[in-house]
Parts: sequence; structure tokens; C-alpha cells
Amino acid sequence: MRAIGFYWTLPVPWAGFTSLPKSVEAAMTISRSIRYQAERVRRWAKEDGSTLIHEVVFLEVRADRGTSAILPEVEALLKKAEALDAQLVLVNFAEAFYWRAHSPLWSLLKGEARVLALDPAPQLIDGVWFAPEEHFRSWQDIAAAHTALKPGVKAALSKRLLDMKEGGASYAEIARVLNAEGVTTPNGKSWQADNLRKLLANLS
Repeated sequence: MRAIGFYWTLPVPWAGFTSLPKSVEAAMTISRSIRYQAERVRRWAKEDGSTLIHEVVFLEVRADRGTSAILPEVEALLKKAEALDAQLVLVNFAEAFYWRAHSPLWSLLKGEARVLALDPAPQLIDGVWFAPEEHFRSWQDIAAAHTALKPGVKAALSKRLLDMKEGGASYAEIARVLNAEGVTTPNGKSWQADNLRKLLANLS
């Protein structure tokens, strides 16, 4: 069976992520969500014995939800799949976790015989397991922190964290200090090295 892979993600304007290269390989280097979807579909194709003949990436126009802007791209891919006797293969995050749903996309694809929706199972990437649910929840925490922190608080927190980094503290050590002091994320969760690294990269 021939297959066409389709990978989409949301922009993150506050982090400077507002565009995506058309090249799948290039897009994979700047978006872990795109990288995960591509790896997931490619692994499926290999295990299924299918031939992946085409791959397309798409960046949504809204940061908070999926929109109808995606439909022309997907409609074109469905026509391509029919012409080439192929399946359109993509990951359905909402199917397993009930979040990151994309109503316009799945309303269009519902009942389409040439569509294969893969579940968002964890994927081994560069020797490390990537779990989509943890990844997206991590970004939700970071977005909430970025929104909640006022400019003065950001400056004070940024200075303190940078001082700790310059003093030789690792991200994990800084996270442990914040957690020990009872400082939580705006969502009331504990800090982790990964969340802290991403937040520090965007504090200004």
C-alpha cells in the first residue's frame, strides 16, 4: 500500500515559532511535534510494509486551536491519495487524550476510506522516548507561565535564574530549589528541568 503522511502543529507566537519550512526534514528540526508525527508515521509504514510516497507539513494560523485554514491542504491530499491509490496517514492526538482536537480537520476526514488515523503512542526518538501527552502538557505550563508573569516579575525571576545558572547550577538543580521553596508553575505544578529550560529560553 502507498501512503501519504500529513503532519500539523500550532504556532507559538510568544516563543517566536510563527513559520514552518515546507521541507519535512527542515520542519522536523524546529518542531518536536512535527518530528514526532513524522517518526510515528514512518515507523508505521516500515512495520506495515507500506511505501511512504509523499509527506506534507502544515502550520495552523491560530495558536489556540485548529481552524478551517487546514482544509484546502487536506482536500488536495485526499485527491492526490485517490489519484495515486494511496492512504492519507496522520496522528489523531484527540482520539487518545481528548485534547488538541481539530474539529474542522476530523469533520472532513470522518468516513473517508483512504484515511488512516494512528494513535499517539510514545515514540523512540534519538534514543529517548517521546510522549506526546507529556510534551503538550509541558508546553501548556510554559505558555501559562509566560502569560501569567508580569514584566517586573519576569525580570526578577530571570535575573535570579541566570545568576544560579552562572553559578554552575544545572536546570534540574534549579528546579529542585524552586520546588523546595514552594514555588510552582502558574498551574500549581512542580518545576522540571525540561519545563524550566524552555521557560528560561523565553524569559526576557
